[in-house]
Amino acid sequence: MFGGSSSVISEETDRIFRFNASSLEAEQLGTIPLATLGAAGVWDSEKEVAYVFGGLPDSTLAVWRYHPPTNSIVELSPYLPVNLAHASAAFFEGDGRVYLVGGHSEQGNAILRFDPSTNRTEALQVDGWPEIGRAHV
Repeated sequence: MFGGSSSVISEETDRIFRFNASSLEAEQLGTIPLATLGAAGVWDSEKEVAYVFGGLPDSTLAVWRYHPPTNSIVELSPYLPVNLAHASAAFFEGDGRVYLVGGHSEQGNAILRFDPSTNRTEALQVDGWPEIGRAHV
């Protein structure tokens, strides 16, 4: 788990946690470079890294790669093509890419595709996708 809100007044936090579903315990592993709320995260089991996209404040353009065994986090470049917060992310093993859907962005109807092999993100034009924003899909 990356970032989030640390209080009832929604102060962004920079903490990284590992949650153990068997023991119902959480352990703080480290911190991310920017306190964030509403970032999207996804796990790449082949590379054993997590990718974190966007978030608040200011619907950031940042993309980070986190490697738990070394507790290292790297900000990747280039950044997201649009500011993004509260999106959903999914890793598709079929093509090895991450898809980001919904949330709040400059383009309310953005669907983004991130390629871990190039660290590039592109906005996709999807036939039939509504012209309105999709928050918290």
